[in-house]
Amino acid sequence: MRFKDILRMNVNLFNYKNCLMTGIGLAAITFLLFVSFISFSQFDNSFFSYSENKLYHNLLGFVGANLAALFFFFLGSISSFIFLGTLAYTSFFLIKKLLFVSEWERSLAFFVNIFSCSALCNYYQIDFFNGVFAGGWIGNSIVSFLLQTFDPVISVLFLWSVFIASSILILRTLFVYKIYLIAFVGKFLTSEKFLRPAGASMVFVAKMIFVPLKYSFAWTKELISGADLKESGKSVFEFEKGEVDLKEIQEEFWKSLLVEKTEIDIDQEKISLDNAFNLDTLELDGGAKSCTDAECESMKQDVISERKHGAIKEKKYELPKMDIFTNMDVDIDHEKFEKDLELRARVLEEKLEKFGVLGKVTAIKSGPVVTLFEYEPEIDTKISKITSLEDDLALALQALSIRIIAPIPGRSLVGFEVANQKRKDVCFAKVVRSEKFKKFSGSLPLVLGNDITGNDVVVDLAKMPHLLIAGSTGSGKSVAVNAMLVSLLCKLSPKDLKLVLIDPKRLELAAYADIPHLFFPIVTEPKKAAPVLKWVVKEMEERYEKMAKTGARNVFDYRLICEKENKQDEMPFIVVVIDELADLMMCVGREIEDLIARIAQMARAAGIHLLVATQRPSVDVITGLIKVNFPSRVSFRVTSKVDSRTILDACGAEKLLGKGDMLFLDSNGSSLQRVHGAYVSNDEIFKLANFIRSQQKVQYLDLTEELAVENNILLEADDELYKEVLEFVSEMDEISISLLQRKFRIGYNRSARIMDMLEFEGQILPSDGGKMRKVLR
Repeated sequence: MRFKDILRMNVNLFNYKNCLMTGIGLAAITFLLFVSFISFSQFDNSFFSYSENKLYHNLLGFVGANLAALFFFFLGSISSFIFLGTLAYTSFFLIKKLLFVSEWERSLAFFVNIFSCSALCNYYQIDFFNGVFAGGWIGNSIVSFLLQTFDPVISVLFLWSVFIASSILILRTLFVYKIYLIAFVGKFLTSEKFLRPAGASMVFVAKMIFVPLKYSFAWTKELISGADLKESGKSVFEFEKGEVDLKEIQEEFWKSLLVEKTEIDIDQEKISLDNAFNLDTLELDGGAKSCTDAECESMKQDVISERKHGAIKEKKYELPKMDIFTNMDVDIDHEKFEKDLELRARVLEEKLEKFGVLGKVTAIKSGPVVTLFEYEPEIDTKISKITSLEDDLALALQALSIRIIAPIPGRSLVGFEVANQKRKDVCFAKVVRSEKFKKFSGSLPLVLGNDITGNDVVVDLAKMPHLLIAGSTGSGKSVAVNAMLVSLLCKLSPKDLKLVLIDPKRLELAAYADIPHLFFPIVTEPKKAAPVLKWVVKEMEERYEKMAKTGARNVFDYRLICEKENKQDEMPFIVVVIDELADLMMCVGREIEDLIARIAQMARAAGIHLLVATQRPSVDVITGLIKVNFPSRVSFRVTSKVDSRTILDACGAEKLLGKGDMLFLDSNGSSLQRVHGAYVSNDEIFKLANFIRSQQKVQYLDLTEELAVENNILLEADDELYKEVLEFVSEMDEISISLLQRKFRIGYNRSARIMDMLEFEGQILPSDGGKMRKVLR
């Protein structure tokens, strides 16, 4: 028995009744998958994501959420819907009682089309969910393999060619139209100089893929049907215009274009100018023509100018959407809560009356964590008598702590802040979705949380202009720093905001690694913090020089002047975040203090701001030089009254409740404001960082090169002195800044600059606290 007869017998065994039932079942599965796909939510629990919300947004519940997550994870969202089209197409033919084997080449093309679509979606980061499921695992694997094996241009052309060729097998599109489509796509994907080689390559690759597929499918179908391909003389694909001359079509399409021959290495991030031009010859209308050095250099400069002025546009940056953050509402029995507050107010009045303080509670203002009782004492009551009863009142009210505000600023009342028996967490999502945050008119919004009455507290870092944060372990300091950073990232793009993150603990700020807002990788070693802060000082001085030349008094005036003069010199805000100042002061010492003090004194007008946090607010960490330049401060719970007075110049921080409870001292106001910090989870931070990283790649500055240029400029006037210092150092085992000052009778700044250059050139070891520097032989 021949092979063709065996195939025919297997086809005839396919029962039409079973074909109908299978088609109906496949249609039902397609419909259920479609429902689960369109109702998919990233915040549903599934096999690859976890959420504290137990309610499912998916219409099919747990099963639908996991089915959609499975397809989106492996194929990506767009390719998953194409897969649904494949199932729908197959079920249609089965229900119509058509032999599926007669259309098997089209079904195979569907799967090729799905995989190539996944790869293209991953390469261009196209997705229904902001790039979270762009191309899925399969698309990412294909793109990674191609980019590691071939040139990026060849990889992209190959993917487009496979995608278009498979689409033609599905749609039965004429081959001649396919060539025009490929050329049209190539025209918009590349610049005019690369049109001829790009289009020709796409046509060639498409032909190499399409032609073997066409004849292999035709041969297989004819083999099954029993006919002879040679006798019929007719292929599966019929062309209205007969055979197509590829060369003729290409020449007709390109004949009106003047295209230069280029050898270019296109990367997603940069275009190499050295490879972009062949400085010896240029091909014009198919012929070689010599090019002078002046002409080639002029063309190079044109491309450089285009890059500087944005002719090569990057993908437009989109600010994160607020649905990244999850709102966690807690149900409270308000009627019972109000009765409890009224009972506490009566107990407060009775207890004060027993101690000889007469008056009445005039108002009760309840917040998420504490409640403020406004008490109006009689005229002859001494304030000191009320403040001395703090512990007795806490005992009577069975409260964790009581803070007495005597008097409330601007009013003849005394405030009693009493901790609630059941506290309510302040959700970050609720604050960023509020009207206050959406309509915030400041430049650098920082989300703090809610005040004691439940109102949202959002402040402007640009007006502070720096913020000092203190709090013991577990008080909520790190969560507050993350909430402030996240609020900045929600409002400002990498074009408007740059960050310098210093995290000696290595854990608190690790989630923000490689986001495009960063100037440098996150600094985790204390000894590397000083060079980074020196760069910030250098950047500050350069900005002041630019503003002085234009007559601008601050960064806002400079931007207006540049806008009027059509200058492209942008000056983004720079926020320097130091998560643990105590560790830096212990490891580096005086040098860090001087750098922080100098930035805090001068950097406001240059658009540079500091956000400094520490666990230990002692006088050896928060020195007078640092403290005087930080008028805005936040204190979480500290261990003693001394620490509270160090950070706030007042007591009270030692009696806070912890877990985000803070006292905020604003530079614009003289009184302390009690705020309950907004909670942002690690999952929300990672989602935000991944969303930002999916849009742009980070471009770090070379710190070594920047500081080397700076040191060379500064030491031009110190060449003779520097030679004398080198001779002196060669005879010593250890040196210090003060030793150079005494020996050469120079000032501290000049001596410190020479020490930095000695360290940079490897003459001495880096600083080890306050010890002398060891000389290397």
